[in-house]
Amino acid sequence: YPEVVAGSVAVVASSRLRGAGFYFRRLRRTEEGCTNWLFCGCPEHFCARIERMVGYRFLELDESVTIREALVSTDPDRPGSFDITDHFDTRNQFNGVDLGILYRRTRGCWTLDLLTKLAIGNTRQTVTISGQTITNDPQADPAVETYGQGILAGSSNIGVYRRDEFSVVPEFNLTLGYQLTDRLRATLGYTGIYWSNVVRPGDHISLDVNPLLFPPQVDPTGAQRPAFAFDNTDYWVQGINAGLEYRW
Repeated sequence: YPEVVAGSVAVVASSRLRGAGFYFRRLRRTEEGCTNWLFCGCPEHFCARIERMVGYRFLELDESVTIREALVSTDPDRPGSFDITDHFDTRNQFNGVDLGILYRRTRGCWTLDLLTKLAIGNTRQTVTISGQTITNDPQADPAVETYGQGILAGSSNIGVYRRDEFSVVPEFNLTLGYQLTDRLRATLGYTGIYWSNVVRPGDHISLDVNPLLFPPQVDPTGAQRPAFAFDNTDYWVQGINAGLEYRW
């Protein structure tokens, strides 16, 4: 706003996913024989095995969005500044039973591993909304005042909200390996994970605001906007991995 206010807006988003689990594996079937290779008609010996898995799965997804506005008045008759912060944080914690099938096929120096898993359990959802506004008005007394709310994080939606939701987490892994030596194997793989019913910070930022509630509030009894409401979504993770495995 020329000759009224100038400043900057900075947005910082973060996302962190971690998980753990343990499994019991049981061999269900083995197979061996000779087949033709894909790229030539030469028969070669192969062996394969199928294992069933059952265990426990834990996942945690922490994400946040922080919006900070630094505004300075450019009107010489009304000097001052605003430092406004809106913070949205979400956490999803999954605990459940994990079932899976592992298939491995070895042919010559090559190995192929296929792993499919399905976890069923509960996701604990937590949404935390907070804000702060610091005003500096040299013509006021006191000149500096601090308010416990921002613009998108206002008095109407600030707080900590929790609930539990049923979730499923299927996972697919494909790993191709090559035996470089008797003990050393190189691998290249793909992983895909789907997680249902999670909360994410961007889905809980409402642009439906009531300017009369901006600090300092003009009419605290006005329409309480922005409002809070849980908003479920799905979460996808895909990745490629490469590694070296040494056995002795």
